[in-house]
Amino acid sequence: RTGHLTEILQIEPWERTHDQVSVVHAELSKIHTFEKIHIPPDAEMSLCKLVTLEVLSKIDKVAFREGDPSDKFYIILEGSIRLESKDRGYIGTLYEGDVLGELGLIHHHERSATAWIEDPVQLLVLKKKDYDKRIKPLHVYSEQARVREFSVLSAFSGWTEEKLNALSIVTRDKRFSIGETVCKEGEDTLSGHFMMTLRRGTLEKW
Repeated sequence: RTGHLTEILQIEPWERTHDQVSVVHAELSKIHTFEKIHIPPDAEMSLCKLVTLEVLSKIDKVAFREGDPSDKFYIILEGSIRLESKDRGYIGTLYEGDVLGELGLIHHHERSATAWIEDPVQLLVLKKKDYDKRIKPLHVYSEQARVREFSVLSAFSGWTEEKLNALSIVTRDKRFSIGETVCKEGEDTLSGHFMMTLRRGTLEKW
């Protein structure tokens, strides 16, 4: 990361200027963090203002252990983290731009895996108290809006409110620019992995 970004992240959150927060947002956009995170777009700037920098080496071994309380979540700025659980063993490895611990923080779950430090990592950390105060209200509103949208779509007719709520939790917004291709005929990259619903705008089929 740039020295300028590191300097900003060492400033207390309440002392950061709008321009400094915008720099953090731009850097996280470059590593596609906002495509992998569940918070609504309206909360992105608040997140960038509140996160702090934490540096861990292999000496630290773990960021958190399975069964620990979820009191913060992390964005990987540099390095990698391996996830393992007692029941499933190796789950996967996360890299720059990936997030971990988010859903546990949001839904008050214990850690479902242990996060092992693969190599020295720089992490952006959001504490639960900051999430609850500044981001949670926007998050709850966004999830409720998604449930209302899903409930009127024929694809989800007959779904219970519980299932719609679960769907809203794992759904993410993806924004496309004018003229950008959403998918191409013959491609199988989307098949079997996820589906899309159009929230705003129009699509043309060629």
